[in-house]
Amino acid sequence: MAWSYIFCKSTGRSLNINVPMYLALLIGTIPDFDIYFFFAGSYHGAYTHSILTWSPIFITLLFIFRKIAIPYLIGISVHFLGDFLTNEIPFLLPIIGTDFGLLLGNNAYYAALLEIGALVVATFIAYSNGDLRSSMQVLPKNMLSFIPLIVLVSLTLLFASEFNINLIQHGFQGLSISLISISHIILALFLTLSAFCGLYAMISTKFLIKNRKGLIA
Repeated sequence: MAWSYIFCKSTGRSLNINVPMYLALLIGTIPDFDIYFFFAGSYHGAYTHSILTWSPIFITLLFIFRKIAIPYLIGISVHFLGDFLTNEIPFLLPIIGTDFGLLLGNNAYYAALLEIGALVVATFIAYSNGDLRSSMQVLPKNMLSFIPLIVLVSLTLLFASEFNINLIQHGFQGLSISLISISHIILALFLTLSAFCGLYAMISTKFLIKNRKGLIA
């Protein structure tokens, strides 16, 4: 999510396109939505990680939305780049089933560096563009932070359940893995705070409207 935010917001800024924070975070997780279909026999990291699968979708979105689509397509593409660096993915399915990647994720130190680095850079960008401040304000729009929060938590839990991973034991097994887990927890806490700021704003607004109606009556 952090890398998606970095590239979405940076591209949007260069093109003078405002990309909402929740979408900049969310868009990079879309290739992992195959996890939601494990119950139907879906295999993670297959067609949703293929350039050939996404090419007609990208072309269609560019044709319809023109340059407005570019930051979001960059956000999705960053997911492929991240998986290529840390793992292997079948870029050319269904023509070629071979996986390609640098497997840097096999080295926990590289993986931790990428995760922590992304969080630090994303935080700096969010502070610079005002997203950090705005997301902590009591504004109804911040309820949208529930969307990337729910996606982050649900994908993690479903993936762990499918592969019988004990998140507590695995997530804090060694310094590098612990740093990665902590970075995810920090992001989840940030989104939770932002979402509850939005929820509080919505409740307060409805309460004020109800009181005003009572006074008028």
